[in-house]
Amino acid sequence: MESSGGWRIAKRKKGRRSRKRTTVPLEHVEPAEQGAPSEDDLEKTIQWVSSARCEIQGSKMWAQFRELFSEVVLNRGLATPFDCTVIYGLGGLSSFVSRYQLGLVLELRDWLALGRIETFDPIFTERDKLVMQRLGVDVLGSNERGARVAKAPTLVYMAHCEADLHENLISANRQANSLHNLVMIGNDLYKYKELFDGGPKPQYPEPVTLLELCHQGRVISHPLEELDLMDTRAFNDTSLQIFRTS
Repeated sequence: MESSGGWRIAKRKKGRRSRKRTTVPLEHVEPAEQGAPSEDDLEKTIQWVSSARCEIQGSKMWAQFRELFSEVVLNRGLATPFDCTVIYGLGGLSSFVSRYQLGLVLELRDWLALGRIETFDPIFTERDKLVMQRLGVDVLGSNERGARVAKAPTLVYMAHCEADLHENLISANRQANSLHNLVMIGNDLYKYKELFDGGPKPQYPEPVTLLELCHQGRVISHPLEELDLMDTRAFNDTSLQIFRTS
């Protein structure tokens, strides 16, 4: 393990064979879930997630992401590792995009030796929940609607979530004076500023706190640019973001 300001970064052991890189056809269509999932269904889904991870491991995107994460997060002076990692709005694992996104979080877990990972999405099926459990991800029993207060350093992963979830998270932590504990992987928040600052207003409530922080320049956003995966939809418009306290 490497240490960086209290962080512990897991190194892959020398001599360990790299996992065989396999892919799942983009046109794969998952049949509707009926009844309890079989063991074969669970193992197949876990294999699909593993395949997504293998592709991420060999991608330029993952190399760029680790470089960004080291520069923006590991070297910014946090004294302790993340208390928790929270995933919102992942979607069902029948989606190729969702498996990519979960694969990235699991790669981060191995790289950073992350502890507890929690997730919630109201569309999770019983199969999704069981697969999460087997992969070491805890499914929350209630919908926080994004309003998690980061009492300690917390990584929040919410790719392609709606503006209201971002607003709930940012507003809750601004009120609790805990924005400095948040590291967010998700939509570039400045894109919401562009939507509301010019042209017709979107057909959803204005995310007031989010827009205020963007106008004040208190959101520090680092977009992912190397999207060289087979399906780039999983991470398009995705940024690594932290917040200035003043």
